[in-house]
Amino acid sequence: GGCCSKGTRVQPAEAELNRELLAKIVPGCTPVINLGQSTELLHDLRFITRVDMEKIRILDQEWGDVAHCIAKMTGLTSITLPKDIGDGFKALSGVLGELTRLTTLHLDKGRIGPSGCSALAESLPQLTKLASLDMGGNDIGAQGAKYLAVGLGSLTGLETLDLEQNDLGAGGCSNLAEGLGMLSSLKSLRLGGNSIKKQGSTALSTCLGKLKCLETLYLFNNDIGSDGCKALATCIGELAKLHSLRMDGNSIGEDGAEALAELIGGLTNLQTLYLERNDLGVTGFGVLGPQLVRLTGLRSLSLGSNALNAICCAQLLEWAVVELKSLKTLNLNNPGVKVGDALKRSIYKTCDVSDSLGWMDTIKYIRDLNSKDQHNIRAEVRLRRDRRRFLVAPDDAAASVAKGGGEYRLIEEYAKGEAPPKGEAPVDPSDPRTDLIEACGLDLGVSPLAMSEALGTLVGTVDDKLRSPEAKALLLESTGKEILDLKQWRKHLAAIVMFTLETVRWEPGPKPDPDGNFYSRLNRRLRERDRESIDRIEGYLFLLMRGLLTLPSYQGVLWRGVDAKGRERCLQEYTVGRKVHWSAFSSTTPDREVAEMFAGPRGVLLRITLPKERRSKARDIHKLSVFDEREVLLLPNFSFVVSDTGKLENGYDVIDLLEESRESTLVF
Repeated sequence: GGCCSKGTRVQPAEAELNRELLAKIVPGCTPVINLGQSTELLHDLRFITRVDMEKIRILDQEWGDVAHCIAKMTGLTSITLPKDIGDGFKALSGVLGELTRLTTLHLDKGRIGPSGCSALAESLPQLTKLASLDMGGNDIGAQGAKYLAVGLGSLTGLETLDLEQNDLGAGGCSNLAEGLGMLSSLKSLRLGGNSIKKQGSTALSTCLGKLKCLETLYLFNNDIGSDGCKALATCIGELAKLHSLRMDGNSIGEDGAEALAELIGGLTNLQTLYLERNDLGVTGFGVLGPQLVRLTGLRSLSLGSNALNAICCAQLLEWAVVELKSLKTLNLNNPGVKVGDALKRSIYKTCDVSDSLGWMDTIKYIRDLNSKDQHNIRAEVRLRRDRRRFLVAPDDAAASVAKGGGEYRLIEEYAKGEAPPKGEAPVDPSDPRTDLIEACGLDLGVSPLAMSEALGTLVGTVDDKLRSPEAKALLLESTGKEILDLKQWRKHLAAIVMFTLETVRWEPGPKPDPDGNFYSRLNRRLRERDRESIDRIEGYLFLLMRGLLTLPSYQGVLWRGVDAKGRERCLQEYTVGRKVHWSAFSSTTPDREVAEMFAGPRGVLLRITLPKERRSKARDIHKLSVFDEREVLLLPNFSFVVSDTGKLENGYDVIDLLEESRESTLVF
């Protein structure tokens, strides 16, 4: 619309303007213009400050008259030109330089091309007050960008620049870089949809760091890739005032996740972050996640279509509730993530969900959430609010004894209980992905991503074991029941298989802790003998111990290899007649060659003899393990006496150990 001063007399020369066309250009003055022949009632065009022609259809032959009218509007501060103005812009560009008060120029989707951009560039030096330039969708290409860069240098007061969808490419971005670097007052820069790729990102990195006032940066759909992200990370992280960043649709991938994390790490004022369609995957999320949780001012976060799984989405939702308290909009629309029982359990296992995060307004990935589903989810939230964070053991497992200066729970009792621990989530008994296993892994410090991958592997492995004739025979021997009737026992099998998984291979980061496997962490916890920390993993211990104690005890001779690091300690402390117990689970093998492989060239071999006259505390799990090796597992607090030392056999020092019987052996 236009701003008019009614009743102002005009000069007679103004009556010669095309009044019909003028009425289209300035709709607010239409009643005055249409009064007829009275020229003194025509509005003085010098007082018009705004013209919006976005929805006006102007014929090609009319643009000369339009330019004549616009030239008289010397007070214009804002002008919006029609879409698809095309060649008509050339006629108008000749008078733009006369509009010296202009602060806003909207030329969105004008399709002016490189030639139109050249004409505009000639007028820009006169528009010294221009604060906003919208040139999105004009197909200016690399050549047009070169013309524009020359004119940008004079717009020192420019605060907003929109060049989206202009087919700039890497060359156009390179052409623009120098001119962009001179816009020291720029607050908003939009370069999305230009396919600038790695080369354009590198060129852009040379100037972005100079734009210290920048608050909004849109770089979506530019196919910058991991290398382009690495280039941008060097400069975007310096934009301390940035509060809105769009990097969606850039194929950053897992390889670029670390650079992306670096890029957003210093943006403490960020409020809007779009990262969807970047193929980050579970591994990429693991790298990016710790930086996301630090952005406590975020109000809108989008991570859709990144091949995330239910555990990743659950972690994000937990952060949204617990850490990112300003968040109002969250997009986690990742194909394959359903609102199933597993996801619901993951989402709510640890957090006290706030009502401030409305489902339909903020969780966009739940596309088909009906009222019944919504009611069930909210009911589960209320139920979990009334629970302890993880799971507690059964009452009859509360017996304890004093040992080693502390009080420790009898793990034997976990295995004797007929029912699972109180608080275990009501799930399908055939599903091995229980809260107990996941909760234990997270409490031990296994990352959510590694646990997610482990649980996924666990499902297929357990199914394979149940179909294996050898495993079926072992379970039948252990329980005396047909395997098809043992759905509940499936969880115990899952706990055993979980103990054998190498979870460290799924840990994020370039150098994961080699001792960070699930079983290593569990054994460290058991060796620490801290009752409170053991109480937190009682649920998993119930499943594991119940499963192991149903297996046949192993009889015979076992070997364990100790590498060179532990050699001296073994030779010094394992003296004849000394009684020892191992607090944690210990892996052994009936195959001496396997033990030699673990011991290495300067290690020590432990030969463990299990008496045949009683049930031992050793269990052969090799048919249930994920590894094809003869593994026999010694249960916690395995007791033995050193019967002989000092033997040298085939180049190895051998220490003989004899299992000893104790009444309360499984004590922590």
